[in-house]
Amino acid sequence: KLMCGSCLEPENLEILMAGEKARILNTDPPYNLKTSFFSGNGDINHKDFAMGAGEMSDDEFVDFIEKIMQGAKAHTCDGSIHYIFMDFRHSWHMGEASRKVYGSPVPKQMCVWVKDVAANGSFYRAQHELCFIYKNGEARHISHIDLMDRFRSNVWQYAGANSW
Repeated sequence: KLMCGSCLEPENLEILMAGEKARILNTDPPYNLKTSFFSGNGDINHKDFAMGAGEMSDDEFVDFIEKIMQGAKAHTCDGSIHYIFMDFRHSWHMGEASRKVYGSPVPKQMCVWVKDVAANGSFYRAQHELCFIYKNGEARHISHIDLMDRFRSNVWQYAGANSW
């Protein structure tokens, strides 16, 4: 299911989920970085968007991430796995927010998505994204992947959106 709307507005989550609970969540919230960071040599001019243009303080961004995590917990079942992508600059924000929402120890795992093409950045161009993985609740995590015929690593190597 997909919805175009803010997950910070509880009524949007209620409409989307219609009383159902998800067994898995995958989200890529705004990174709170100025869009000028992503504009390369000025050839590309992205417009700023709310909650994604570096306008939040550290405390505000932790609160923002915490609200996303709280909404995720409220609409997923006990034992569900939450995949939350975040820029490396905000690793500590994720830690602060997740301790409040998921408790300790957190996260369950962190994966690195290695893309085939480097993208944003100036000092070093980023060719990866971090995915923080949390478990909701106390139940055994829900997994339908049989590891007997498959090897699962915390390093993912897949093409990115700007692949050639």
